[in-house]
Amino acid sequence: MIGRIFTPSEGINYNFVTGMYAIATFILVVLVILDKVVQVSQVSGFYIIFMPFAPCLLWSCIVRARWLAERNATGDGEEPKKER
Repeated sequence: MIGRIFTPSEGINYNFVTGMYAIATFILVVLVILDKVVQVSQVSGFYIIFMPFAPCLLWSCIVRARWLAERNATGDGEEPKKER
C-alpha cells in the first residue's frame, strides 16, 4: 500500500507539482524567519498555514524522481530534435 503512495500517475507533470510545493515551502521559510528571528508582529503565526507544504515537497520530490526514471526508461523523456 505504501508503494502506491509514491507511484506517479499518468498525465501529471511532477515538475510543476514539485515547483509549486517548493514555492509554498519557500514562503513558509520566509514567514518563519520573519516571525521567529526578525519578530515582525504583522506575520505572527501566518507560517502555520504553509506548514503542510514541507512534507508535500518531500513527497513530490520522491514521486518526481520515480516519474523521471520511468520517462527515461521508456524514452518519453527525450525531446524531439528540430531539423534546420
